[in-house]
Amino acid sequence: VESNLGPSELVAALLYNSSMIHAEANEFGAAEEKISECMKIRVKTSGQENILYVRSLCLMGEILSTMSDYATAQTCFDKAIGILKIIPPRYHLDFGIVLYKLGRNQHRRGGYLDDALQCYEEAHEFEKVELGDSHLFIASLLTKKGEVLLQSDVDQAIQNFEDALEVLNDALKSADDSSSPYLRSKILILEGFLLSASADSSKCIVKYKQGLKLLQRFAPNKKIKMAQLTYLEGSEYEKQGDYKAADKLYQDSIALVKEVLGPTHLDIAETLVNQSGVKSALGENALA
Repeated sequence: VESNLGPSELVAALLYNSSMIHAEANEFGAAEEKISECMKIRVKTSGQENILYVRSLCLMGEILSTMSDYATAQTCFDKAIGILKIIPPRYHLDFGIVLYKLGRNQHRRGGYLDDALQCYEEAHEFEKVELGDSHLFIASLLTKKGEVLLQSDVDQAIQNFEDALEVLNDALKSADDSSSPYLRSKILILEGFLLSASADSSKCIVKYKQGLKLLQRFAPNKKIKMAQLTYLEGSEYEKQGDYKAADKLYQDSIALVKEVLGPTHLDIAETLVNQSGVKSALGENALA
């Protein structure tokens, strides 16, 4: 196509879609390469002060954040927000999406939870206007707000989780066969969050196991989500003092992250810290 059309928007759109497909397949190096090519073309064809370039920046930021290049990802999101502020004000949905993804980046990198919460709250305000209170994206925002608030205000965290759960349960009533298993997995995970916040580790673990089984069966490409859920399950076993089970789950989580994101991803370092504490509790100090 490019040989016939040159650096056209059609080529850029194909590259953008290709990047999304690679990212969904956990091929993040290829995804980064495709979106980089897309952005170069869009600068030539549309300029930087354009919503298509903003969306490309946002996708690049999301890919980099997933690969734990948090500082560069933030640069992408900050630039996207700066452009959205100067182009015609009809892209509130995009504004909310960029803020959400910036919030996730700050959430992942650690030490920036206040920034993450502010981004989630601002995104929530934008998206409520654009989408209403019952959209699935609102459930994602409420969930992420709840995760951050667990560190400072458990009651508010629980309220956000309950509000998100209400949205997801309503969506499940009208979901088709293809989407309902993934929705059910999200509901089970949220129910696990609520049980964890209430210090009921035993029931929480059951929910996490059920959610993980659904992901493994119906969304096998969601390996990053599986790694995160496996880590959370391990942390619940650690709370119970079952260090052997926790150790195995932390190791399983590390293996999944390595498979998808390589051996140097920062999530591995965090899990290794927890695993070191577990091994010390097991008396395996040399391994810790």
